Amino acid sequence: MVLAGLQGGITLSWLVYNGYLPELLPQFSFPASLAAGLLVVENALAVVMEPLIEGLSDQNQRKFGTRFPFISIGVILASTLFIAIPCVATFVP
Repeated sequence: MVLAGLQGGITLSWLVYNGYLPELLPQFSFPASLAAGLLVVENALAVVMEPLIEGLSDQNQRKFGTRFPFISIGVILASTLFIAIPCVATFVP
């Protein structure tokens, strides 16, 4: 039940993001029409990257018996980008 609730929360968050993105972009001087193209690019990246990284992670699991390197690199990269992207968007003219 907890896992289903977590998946539901993630899905609901993506729905809110997809609905709110066209309203958010004009606040940063981007056209609202950019939202559709941006969502297509994001989803295309997800379609390509998820199976690729999952396959590499599975190979690492079979070879070394752990997925920890992929998990740790992913957490560090996500944390860095989570901080860096808003900083660049805010402070770089």
